Amino acid sequence: MMPRRMTTAASAALLALVLGGCSFPAFAERPLVEVGTERIDVPESMLPSEDSISVGAILPATDGAPWAFGGARAPVGGTAEPTVWTSSDGRTWTDAVVDDVDGSFSGTLAGSAEITALAGEVWKDGRYTPALWTSHDRMTWTPVAVPGSFAASGQIDLVTVVGSEVHLISTDNEGAATGVTIADGEPRELSLPAVEGEDLLNVGGLAGNGEGTLLLTTAPSPRGVSAATVTYLSDDGGATWKRGGEIGDEASWVAAVAPVRDGFVATGSVADAAGTAQARAWFSHDGESWREEALPFGNYEGWQPTAAGTWLGVPSTSDGGLVVMLAADNALKAAILHRDAEGAWQNVTLTAATPGNGVGGYAAMSGEQIVGLTSGSGEIRLGRVVDGSWHRTMTLSKREDILRITDVHTTKEGAGLTLSRPAFTYSPLGWWRSFSEISGGMLRGGEIVEARLVPSRLESLTSTEHLRVPEGELVLGTEFTATGEVLVHGYFRATESEKHQAVTGFPTAGVLSPDALHYFDGEWIAVMERRASAAVGTPTYTEVWSSTDGITWSKKTDAAGDGANTDGTSTGYSASCVLPDGSLLLVGHKRDAADRYFPTAWRFDDEWLEVDLGDAAAREGYATSCASRDDGIVLSLATQGHRTLMHSVDGTNWAAVFDAEPWMVFADPIAVDGGYASAGIWRDGAHEVGAVWLSADGTEWTPVAIPAPRPFGVTRIDAVGDDLLVSRSADSGAPVLMIRNIADAIQEHATR
Repeated sequence: MMPRRMTTAASAALLALVLGGCSFPAFAERPLVEVGTERIDVPESMLPSEDSISVGAILPATDGAPWAFGGARAPVGGTAEPTVWTSSDGRTWTDAVVDDVDGSFSGTLAGSAEITALAGEVWKDGRYTPALWTSHDRMTWTPVAVPGSFAASGQIDLVTVVGSEVHLISTDNEGAATGVTIADGEPRELSLPAVEGEDLLNVGGLAGNGEGTLLLTTAPSPRGVSAATVTYLSDDGGATWKRGGEIGDEASWVAAVAPVRDGFVATGSVADAAGTAQARAWFSHDGESWREEALPFGNYEGWQPTAAGTWLGVPSTSDGGLVVMLAADNALKAAILHRDAEGAWQNVTLTAATPGNGVGGYAAMSGEQIVGLTSGSGEIRLGRVVDGSWHRTMTLSKREDILRITDVHTTKEGAGLTLSRPAFTYSPLGWWRSFSEISGGMLRGGEIVEARLVPSRLESLTSTEHLRVPEGELVLGTEFTATGEVLVHGYFRATESEKHQAVTGFPTAGVLSPDALHYFDGEWIAVMERRASAAVGTPTYTEVWSSTDGITWSKKTDAAGDGANTDGTSTGYSASCVLPDGSLLLVGHKRDAADRYFPTAWRFDDEWLEVDLGDAAAREGYATSCASRDDGIVLSLATQGHRTLMHSVDGTNWAAVFDAEPWMVFADPIAVDGGYASAGIWRDGAHEVGAVWLSADGTEWTPVAIPAPRPFGVTRIDAVGDDLLVSRSADSGAPVLMIRNIADAIQEHATR
C-alpha cells in the first residue's frame, strides 16, 4: 500500500526554505566527473522486491500526540521520502510522507510532549542538504530552515528534543562539531565544549532533564584513537559547559543517556578481557559521578546472553523511568528491560524470534503500555507487550536474501560468475543456522543469466576460488561437514575440451580452506587458511600449497612467523600476490605483546624474507591487500583510521604514494587493463558519491563518480577482460554496471 501524504503547514517547497538560511551552491554543481557506465541487466534473484525502509526510535504517545517513529522509505531504484508512522493504540500503524523533497532523504524522529522533530538530510547529485520539520501533533508538519553553519557537512548527525526546544549537532569531515538550538522556529547557536590539541570532541549524544540541565556525551581523542566517554553539563541552555565525569572506561561503549526521576542513566556495553561486549547501565545523580547498575538478564529457552556479546540500545523515558532493549550477538530475540522511577530493573519479556541474529531495536512506554520495534538482517517488526508477553502487530519490512557476485572468472563463453546469497533457518524458540547458498551465472553482453556451476558439485560448497590461465582452469572450494570439519574439494582441467579432474593431496580431516590461487612459471600456488576448529574466534594460520600439474597437491611451507608465539606476539596474513619476479608476497599484520597491531609483508623465494615497509611499519594497523602487474605492485594498508597505498617495482623497495582522507571509503585496489582501480565512497564537505578510483601506474589516483539515485557506495569491482564490472547495493535497482574499455577510462581520467 502506498503511503498517504501528510498535511504540510506552509507547504512552500522545503528546499527553498532550507536553502534560504544557507550558503550552499546550487544542486547542479556535481563534485566529481561521472564516468561512463553501462547498466547490466540482472535476474530477479539479484533484486529486492520490497521497499527499502530505515527508521529510528519509537516515541511514546502523549496526551496530544500518537505513538510515532520516523525515517525514510524508498522503492527499489528510487529516491527515499521522509516518512512518519503513527498509531493511536500502539497496534495499528499508518505511514505518511511528510513532504515532497527534491532528492533522497535520510533521517530520524525525536520528540517530547511539546514538539516532535524529523531531522536529517536530502541527497541529490552527490550533495547533502540538511532538512528539518517540526510538529505539535505528529500529523501536521512544518519545514524549518537550518542555519548555514551546517553547510560544511550538509548533514544532521544528532537530533534531541528537550521540552519545546530542538537541538541539532553536525560533525564535518574534519571532525569539527557544530550545534544549533531551535526554539519557536528561531535558531540560536548551541556552543559546544572546547578540546585541547589534536583531540576531536567526538559527540555521542545529548540529553536534558527538563529542569534546565543539558548533558552531552563525548569521547575526546585524536582521530582513530579510542577513549572513554566523558560528560559535559550546561545549566544555561548550552551557552557554557563544565566537564562532568567518565562513564566506564576506554572499554565502555555508551549508546545513549536518558534522564530519569533522580538523575541520568547511560546504556551500552563494556568489553571484557576477551573483547566480548557485555551489556551495561550506569547511573548518575548529577551527571558527573557514575556507577554501574545490576541488570536482570533473565534465563529463557533460546536466549543465552552470557554466551555472546550483549548490549543495551537507546532507551525511552516515561514517568521518571525508562525502557530499553537488550540485544545479543547470537540471539534471534531481544529482551525488553524496564527501570522504574525508584531505580529497580525488571526483565519484562522477550520479543518473538526474527530471521537474523543480533536482533536489537527500540522500546517505548506510555502509561502501562510498552510498544517495541525490532530490527535485524533487514527485517523490521513492531509489537507490544500484553499481559507480560510479546505480541507482534506488524512486519514493516522483510528480510530478503539477494544473490550477489562473489567471484568472477573467465571461460570460453565469457565471464563466469559465482553468485552467493546468505541463507538462514530458525525456530520460534530461537535456535538458528546461518549458511551460504552458491550458484552460478554468466555475463553475456549486457546481461547476467543464471547458470549451473561446472562441475555442479561446486554448488554444494560454501566458498570457492577460481583461477583460469592459458595453462588450465583450477577451482578449489570448502565443505562444512556434519562433524564440524572443513574439507577442501577441487577440480582441474588443462583445456576446456577436457573433463574436470578432482584434485588430491589435501587433508581429509581438520579445518582447511582456500584463500587465494596463483600460477607462475609452471607452478600452481594455493594460499590456505587453517584453524584448529571451525568455531568462531578460533585462531587462523596460513599455509602455502603447490602443484605442478594442478591435480596433485602438497604443502610447500608455513607462512613466516604465522600464528601465536610464547611471548604473546603473533602474525597473521590477509592477502597474497605474485611479484613480477615470480616470488610470492604475503601481507598482513604483526601483534606485539601490548596487543598492538602493525602492518607486515613477507616474500618467499626459497625462504621467507620480511619486506621493509619503512615508516609505515611503525603505524598501528594492518596490510590488507596487494595488487600486482608486470610493471609493479600496490600494497594497501589500513593504519590509524585511513587507507595508505605503497608502491614497488620489484617488491623490495617500497614507497608510500597515496593517503586517502579518513572520511573516504577506499577499498583494496585491483589490477586492471591499463593500470589499477579501487572502489568505495568519495566525500568532501557536503558531497558524497559512490566512486571508482583509477590509476595508470599505482602512484597517482583519481576518483570518478558512479551515477546513482541515492548515495550508494561501490561495494565491489572486478576486471572482466578489457572492462571493469562494478557492483553496488541491490536497492539501487541497478546493482551491476560496466565501465567499458577501462584502459581508455584510465587514460581519460587518471593522472600519470
